[in-house]
Amino acid sequence: DPLQPISDQQMAEALTAMAWTIVKLTTLHRTVKPELLTHPNTPVTAEAAELGSADTTPDNLYMIGSFALESDQTLLLEFVPPDTR
Repeated sequence: DPLQPISDQQMAEALTAMAWTIVKLTTLHRTVKPELLTHPNTPVTAEAAELGSADTTPDNLYMIGSFALESDQTLLLEFVPPDTR
């Protein structure tokens, strides 16, 4: 099927969801783990209970961190994902 134009309501809902997500994710360090700002470049593992049940799924495991890189540095994360259910 060819793409169909979206309605003003659909566009408004999509923009609202996007704006909420941007604000939430860019300010997450203030509410969830502010200590990550004083220890950059060291990701930590956190279970859902540590992060608050309002924004998590109970059986999720999160790897989060803040990063401070020089202009000539590259961020490379290598990891082995945990077993899944």
